[in-house]
Amino acid sequence: MLSFLGNLLAPFALKIMAGLALAGAVLAVLFGAKQAGRTAEKVDMLTQARKVSNERRKIDDDVRRAGPAAARDELRGWASADGDPVRSTDADPAHKG
Repeated sequence: MLSFLGNLLAPFALKIMAGLALAGAVLAVLFGAKQAGRTAEKVDMLTQARKVSNERRKIDDDVRRAGPAAARDELRGWASADGDPVRSTDADPAHKG
């Protein structure tokens, strides 16, 4: 039975092998494109994370340099959880009034 299939497919063996090689090459290209897309997405995510981290660091540095008086001024007018405006003395934890 196996020799019958071998004799039947022998004239087409080169074409079958070429077709399989072509299908393998197409799959390899598609897999490479998929991996390139994943890599590009990771790069975009890391770039965005770096930008956010740098911005957060700049804000933290600005707040640290500004001191408590500037923090009170920035917080003035913000609403608290109960809806009442925040008083400037509430922004300073050192102020006990």
